[in-house]
Amino acid sequence: MENRSCYGQAFRQLRLDRGYSLKEAAGNIISPQMLGVFEHGKSGISLNNFGRLLIRIGATWNDFFRYYNGESILKELSLSDEILVKINNGHYYDGFKLVESSFEGDYSDNPILETVYKLSYQSYFQTLSLTSKLTDDELEIVLNYLNRIDTWGIFEYSVLSYILADCPYEMVKYRSGKILDAMANNKKSFLSSKKEDIAILIHMIGYFSRKAYFKDANKLIAELENILKSPSYNHLYTEKFNFKFYQAMNFLRQNNPKGLEIARDCIHFLEAFEALDNSNASAIDKNKILSAVSVLNKTGIPFKES
Repeated sequence: MENRSCYGQAFRQLRLDRGYSLKEAAGNIISPQMLGVFEHGKSGISLNNFGRLLIRIGATWNDFFRYYNGESILKELSLSDEILVKINNGHYYDGFKLVESSFEGDYSDNPILETVYKLSYQSYFQTLSLTSKLTDDELEIVLNYLNRIDTWGIFEYSVLSYILADCPYEMVKYRSGKILDAMANNKKSFLSSKKEDIAILIHMIGYFSRKAYFKDANKLIAELENILKSPSYNHLYTEKFNFKFYQAMNFLRQNNPKGLEIARDCIHFLEAFEALDNSNASAIDKNKILSAVSVLNKTGIPFKES
């Protein structure tokens, strides 16, 4: 059978960069000779022993995957931050090219992953008026994939975040409940971190609010607000700012003047950040708030920034 893995070579480079000899790395886990054979891709190794070898050289799985250049869903998802930076900075063509370049390895064991991933990005780009809307058949491909799996991982929640606007209400309600339950009961994050759990819940508030499911939006806001009171989330300034922005917009969609107060607080936060940073880096966010308030404010009360 063809060996398409480069785990051994990646481990070898990680080991060398960390200054361990074959003998030091092997310890009493496996023989140095066996480790050498593995590093040259001529034999496999049990997952248990591989984990022990990483511990032996003081490395984490994340450290290893920075060296691993083979097929990996995590590697493809790591492009997301770079893609979003390019899109947010107006470099749309570069963002499109990055999406096109994803999944270039051999993913023949599960080819639907590439299709689902790229269609989810197309759905996201459509919300920015950059591409055409998914056809019913294309949307069905993505939703069928998501519906067939109950216990989602990072890939499924990443897909959901990009295709959220096109998702059925029942799916978003069910998944928001799963994430909230995990956070409230201190269970392991479904995504890379609790920070990302919060980020997707905030976008779900926007989903419910824009579609006028205000009961769900209000309930999710109340539950997330209670969770964010925990001292373990004190440092998440960006997420808390985004949460307040979405809360303000939800109030305004319900003609509640409290949305104006929260929007004003968000602008004051950005102004304080600008003064501290001595830049106008937050000008885009400030304009975003002003634009949203201008569209949504039907309270009859003029909005004043200060």
